[in-house]
Amino acid sequence: MVITWAPTTLTQAIILHSLPGLNAVRVMSYGLALSVLMLGIGWAEDRLRWGRPRARVPGMAVARFPGGAARDLAVVGLILVSATFGAHALLSIGTAQALMLVAPVMLVGWVFTQNAGRGVAGGIDAVAQRLYHVAVGSLPRMTRDAFTLGAAGFIGTAAAELAPVDTIAAALALDSVPGWLFLIALPVLIIVSATVAVAPMMTVVFLGSVISALPSLPVDPNLIALAFGGGWALALTASPNSTGTIFLSGATGVPTTTLTWHWNGVYSLAALMALGLVFRLVA
Repeated sequence: MVITWAPTTLTQAIILHSLPGLNAVRVMSYGLALSVLMLGIGWAEDRLRWGRPRARVPGMAVARFPGGAARDLAVVGLILVSATFGAHALLSIGTAQALMLVAPVMLVGWVFTQNAGRGVAGGIDAVAQRLYHVAVGSLPRMTRDAFTLGAAGFIGTAAAELAPVDTIAAALALDSVPGWLFLIALPVLIIVSATVAVAPMMTVVFLGSVISALPSLPVDPNLIALAFGGGWALALTASPNSTGTIFLSGATGVPTTTLTWHWNGVYSLAALMALGLVFRLVA
């Protein structure tokens, strides 16, 4: 559920540009609260389905909390967030673009720092080796993934431009539809579309264009953005054909249907029902 609130995710960059009049702080605050709720549902489903964790094997050493690693991770995270928003403010670019500029610099700094004990020359050599492995290993493997994401965004934008969104918006006749029902319909549409291999990015971009063409919004646009984020997040656990699920299946070798329907089907259904209850209470 991190994609519902994290300011540096691609999801937020797209959602915050999908509708007029959105307040980024409110959208991410709603998303953070929703994430906490979904974490609780996941914990409860795990305990009810699988029971309490097994007791530790007698004699097994208890691993200590990695305080040093946690401190380093916190420092790196703070620098990454600060540098990203700094580049965003200084260069007047989007958060996603700022993150893309900052991330390679952070990689170089991290690798150099990790090899500082080898001296300056050793640190530079380690950085050069790492960049070489990224250039000849990681990037070629990720070409298909990057193409898929880029194509999904382009197709969603092109469909919104080519489709008669004004006619669609006028035909919806949402004046008589309760706000909460409108909101819960959005994640359902995103999940169903992802199930038939329509990437959530495409669906969100298209729905954003249609909703923007409505004479008046039936509910608070920030809640619509939350519905987009919630549906996008649940598509990753509910749909075997969503982009993220396919990437994860390729990395782990676990079939997409096992990742979604078998392992996360009950959770996805419970989370969707909880999302509908939230919208019923706030809309």
